[in-house]
Amino acid sequence: MKIYIKIDGGIGRVISATGVVDEFAKLEKEKGNEVSVISSYPQLFNGLPNIDRCYSIMQPFLYEDYISKGEYLEPEPYNNSLYYKDNEHISTVFNHLLTGSKEFIMPKIVLTENELADAKAGVEELRKQHKKKIMLVQPFGSQGGVPTQDGVLGDESYRSFTPKFFNELIDAYKDEYTILSVQSIVTLADGRQVPQVVFKDTIPTTNQDIRKVIAIIPFVDVVVSCDSFLHHAVASLGNPVKTIVLWGGTNEANLGYGEQSNIRSKEVSLFEPNRVPHDRALYVNKNKGCNEFDILKVKEII
Repeated sequence: MKIYIKIDGGIGRVISATGVVDEFAKLEKEKGNEVSVISSYPQLFNGLPNIDRCYSIMQPFLYEDYISKGEYLEPEPYNNSLYYKDNEHISTVFNHLLTGSKEFIMPKIVLTENELADAKAGVEELRKQHKKKIMLVQPFGSQGGVPTQDGVLGDESYRSFTPKFFNELIDAYKDEYTILSVQSIVTLADGRQVPQVVFKDTIPTTNQDIRKVIAIIPFVDVVVSCDSFLHHAVASLGNPVKTIVLWGGTNEANLGYGEQSNIRSKEVSLFEPNRVPHDRALYVNKNKGCNEFDILKVKEII
């Protein structure tokens, strides 16, 4: 039997499911079944040993040509009580939905030798050119970092760094580190696509080819990230580099990794649910300021 699993959403959410889906595929292979993935980022599953095929969620005739001939699964952790009530890790909830087990399974991305060699060469060239160590930073998640007429738009989930904190981080480390800032194209509510703002004294790293960005990770000296895809990507490679994650309005129990340094400047008593009906304004007003991070806490670790 052919089984098709849909994993949609943002890059971080997709990465969090990679190890689970591969383990599920292994169990199904032992039963004589083949597991394929349908995803918003299918390239993140490429190379996992137990997955048969990876399809883009935008591929035409998916149902007619594939899904209709097999079994279709669409695990949704955000509206499961293990996630929103019991604060289980998103990977654990994915696993429970697919296998029935509450075991945590680490995300897993398999990079090719060429991808790693190209990334290593690029990073070493930056070291040679600037004669500094390398810091990889992801300052923005969700809708954060969108340039506007009056400044920079922050996301109301309060995951992103504030421009003030990001400038403090750059000023503190620009002499010692070449700072690579992960950038992306953001889709606004009206459908327009705009680039995230690029700050002075950083080198923008775009994620049009997300695997190339992830391949950089093992060769930098330190990673500093908000809650977004970068810290999931570090975990998926086995945490090969010192990583600092600054937490605002989202929960490190749900989305973080103990092998990384998790910093919170302000406790949040009520985390906003995702894909569950709720009064968004309540959480936006309650959590305001929770992403005003302290640069001194970062300096204690780097």
